[in-house]
Amino acid sequence: MKSLFKIAFTLFALMAMVSCEKDEFTGKLEVTVERNPNSYIYNVVVYTESGNGIFSKSSPKGMFSVRLNVGNYIIATYPNEKPFQIRDGHTTKAYIDKDKNITIKY
Repeated sequence: MKSLFKIAFTLFALMAMVSCEKDEFTGKLEVTVERNPNSYIYNVVVYTESGNGIFSKSSPKGMFSVRLNVGNYIIATYPNEKPFQIRDGHTTKAYIDKDKNITIKY
């Protein structure tokens, strides 16, 4: 009986570990940064509405993407910030121009 319990417990623990391995993100943020030699962008930060940091990229160049769960977020590059939303199965696009202005497109 004890060995049956050990086998069942081991299988249960293995299944729990496998299910925790996958982070299933359902949306994506695609960020394009326009470079300007006179106005350097040091950092792009993505955080939740409640202020929890999710992602940070130093000295961004060109385009990069971040996989996120559905929800409301804020993208910031000092001194500007812009709220955006991630929707299930969609890509949200953020454009940061040479003056650090942020435009969101869904």
